[in-house]
Formats: sequence, C-alpha cells, structure tokens
Amino acid sequence: MNLLNRTPLATALIGTFAIFIYRLSVSNLQIDWDEEVYFQIARHWSADVLPYRDIFDHKPPLVYLIYKALSLNGASMAAVRIGAAALLTASLFHLWRSLRDRLSPYFIPFTFGVLSLPTLAGANTEILYIPFIAFAVSFALRDRIVLAGVCAAIAINLNHYRLTPAGLSAFCSIY
Repeated sequence: MNLLNRTPLATALIGTFAIFIYRLSVSNLQIDWDEEVYFQIARHWSADVLPYRDIFDHKPPLVYLIYKALSLNGASMAAVRIGAAALLTASLFHLWRSLRDRLSPYFIPFTFGVLSLPTLAGANTEILYIPFIAFAVSFALRDRIVLAGVCAAIAINLNHYRLTPAGLSAFCSIY
C-alpha cells in the first residue's frame, strides 16, 4: 500500500479522533433523561436494591449491567459515555474493514459524526446497541455466524424494539 492509498485512512482516523475529543468534552453534560435513569439503576443495584423490584424501568437487564460496568460501579456517568464512544468507534472500524472494497474510509468519521450529534452524544440504549448491530453485520459478512449471532443477541438485550427494523434492514441490504 503506497502513501496515496494510506492518506484517506489517515485523514479518516484524524477526523474520528477529533469527534471522539468532542464526545469527551460533553461526557459530563446531561443530554438525555433516560441515561440518568439507567445510571441510577446501575449505581444503586446491590443486594438491597434490585432492578424491577425496588427501582423500575422497562429496559432489559443487560442495559443496567453495561452501565454498571462502564460507570466503574456507579462512580462516573462520563465513563459510560467514553466507553460507549470507544465501542462505537471500534465497531465502525470493524464494519468498514469488512466492507472496505465497497466503502470509503470516510465512512468511519461520517457515521461517528452523525451518531455524535447533540441528541445522540450520550450513551442511550440506541448508542449502546448500534455497535453490536455493526459487529453482527460485520461478522456475518465474514461468515462468522456464531459471533454474529452473539452480537445480535446482545443488541436485542439492549434495545429489543429497535433491532428488527434497523438490524434486519441493514443485514438484508448487504446480502
């Protein structure tokens, strides 16, 4: 690969890094009320306070487990958003690698930028499930069906009512 072929990828990575820095700058701002509910449920989840018994929301339990893990056991909402941004970046890069003969490397910062608009810069369930959809499609394209199934199952357990239209549409449009 010569320097001319590396330049778009390098530019795309610089753009992705710049958007990541933007997401870091808003990681402590309240963007979405739902995030705060997930964070509080994860934060208070213990032997004495249990989701669905003592504190209630309608999301599947994996949402709260991810929030608990990413928030450093309820210590930091910013850590959840940084973790979600890192997961999203990794999944977009992985998907681009699976489709690099059909996609420009600018796909990564463009998609990351769209998913970082002010209302999406947080770590709501939509932002948490998108990376697993991207990983599922990427693994399916590489004929790694078991990994694709695992990622799709995780996505279902993060945002069960969004998966069917978005995930299946993306998967069917590629195949």
